[in-house]
Amino acid sequence: MNDHASETATKKLALIAVSVVTTLLMLEIGIRIHDTVRGWGFFYEGRNRTARAEKAERPFRGFGFDAYRDRDAVRYIASTHGELYPFAKPEGTLRIVAFGGSTTVNEFSNKHGGGHYPLLLQSMIRERKGVDVEVINVAFSAYATPHSLILLALDVINWDPDIVILSHNFNDLTIGYFPGFRPDYSHLYSNPFFRRNRSLVDSTFQHYQLYWLLRKGVRRVWREMTAVILRESYGHEPPREALEVFRRNLQSFVTLAKANGIRVLLASQALEPSEEYFTRHILPKLYNKMIYYPLHSEFLSHHHAYNRVIEEVALENGVWFLDNDRLFDGRSEFFTDFVHYSKPGVEKLAQNYADFLVERIGGADHASAAPRAALQE
Repeated sequence: MNDHASETATKKLALIAVSVVTTLLMLEIGIRIHDTVRGWGFFYEGRNRTARAEKAERPFRGFGFDAYRDRDAVRYIASTHGELYPFAKPEGTLRIVAFGGSTTVNEFSNKHGGGHYPLLLQSMIRERKGVDVEVINVAFSAYATPHSLILLALDVINWDPDIVILSHNFNDLTIGYFPGFRPDYSHLYSNPFFRRNRSLVDSTFQHYQLYWLLRKGVRRVWREMTAVILRESYGHEPPREALEVFRRNLQSFVTLAKANGIRVLLASQALEPSEEYFTRHILPKLYNKMIYYPLHSEFLSHHHAYNRVIEEVALENGVWFLDNDRLFDGRSEFFTDFVHYSKPGVEKLAQNYADFLVERIGGADHASAAPRAALQE
């Protein structure tokens, strides 16, 4: 190859490199403009799993969210979704704390706004009862009863809540199907999926939104190509040891709350009972090759058994119980998959809690001075 041909080839390669870099840069800027329009900001880091992994390490619970924010040397309580509440409960305020997993985290958004059920519940109680109320969401995706028990013991008791709402089922139930069951659930939560280990590639490209979008797309396609749901018969009763651990965790939660003068509302978890919606929810799970799920009719029976335990613990301990599963009645318009809610579903859930609680909360005159004393049986 002569010098002229070599120079021409070099220019072409340089032009291609510049074109590729320019295209990638324009795509990155386009994604960030989109994030800005959505209200997330030009420097939104929500897709950055590396940063999320660094923030997710929580003592005694392995992963989760930071329940506190310090601003101007003042400490605030931060909900899962970032709403801030004063650490010291304001005088005359009714403070409610909502525990659970992803179905309590579950939120919707649209051009008219959005929300999660605790935020909607807060507005509903304020409007219907005229009381100063806070409903703090401390749920987190994949949390089960041990996480809620630890949160209550180490954090929430210090916030002086008047009422705690607890709704678990699906996560505790499925943990019972994983091999090597342990009462602290470490047989599942020690899985690398929950530790969110960082890779060198993730760390290198962590601040590029285009990288995270492409990574998510590639992984989604790969999961769809390799996805599998393994099933075997367990019978119509769930694994006994797992069910009893679930019962004991609920009992411990209620005992601890009552010992600190906190009202407890235990609630069943609703689901959409079709196998189609079950598959929609389960198929993308990264750990499916580790677990055998029961036959579908058996899974429904197991889920019902866990809901029945929730009701039994509530009745045995004289605390409130709300049957969300019965109120939802399995209607598909309330769900996006087996257990997660659509916009109407989130609104329905908030309405269920509001209808239940407003009957037991005194009006503004009664509750303003002593909100806990205004609560009725």
